Amino acid sequence: MESLFGLTFEIQIVLVGGYLGFWVSTVGRNKRMRPTDIAMQILVFGLISKLVLLIFSSFGVENEFYPPIIAVLAAIIGAAVWRKIIGKIVVKFMKWTNVHHDDHSPSVIASMLGETGVVWQYVQIHLNDGKVYESIFGLLPKDLPLNAITIDEEGNVSLYVTKIIQKDRVAEPTIFEFDANSESATITYIPVHRIERIDVNWG
Repeated sequence: MESLFGLTFEIQIVLVGGYLGFWVSTVGRNKRMRPTDIAMQILVFGLISKLVLLIFSSFGVENEFYPPIIAVLAAIIGAAVWRKIIGKIVVKFMKWTNVHHDDHSPSVIASMLGETGVVWQYVQIHLNDGKVYESIFGLLPKDLPLNAITIDEEGNVSLYVTKIIQKDRVAEPTIFEFDANSESATITYIPVHRIERIDVNWG
């Protein structure tokens, strides 16, 4: 760590911008990457910070405060644009040219949750004991403290349940009604080992 602080301020800015750009581009996704891949991604986003510093230098700007901040922000914004727009365009282009048809998601779950712009209407979690946990997102309050559903990369699920269908399919399902007070809502955690399958409806 001391050796990093011994680097020139400009290199430190490039490394900070590169790391934050890498974090923005990968947060919430699979972290199992080779050290070489991580280093190269940090370098790519760090080059954005370096480019911004060079632009300021070419115009003779000698302010020691604003250029570094703008350089780091440029790397973060560049990473966000890559993740939200450019990355999707590249994937579509690769599919269109038949180079490959992989969407680069680390898992099927991640692909289902991918930033496709598709709005889920409801989801049913089928458990291995026969019960079905259902969540109809349109019935949930708008200001819930947590996401309507969260699925991590291992497949564990948390969601606000609106209905539980019993395993015999004969007994009346349990209905959960949510009022306008979102603080009264209860979120349910379902570990992956209890899940048999997940059905998703896009409406």
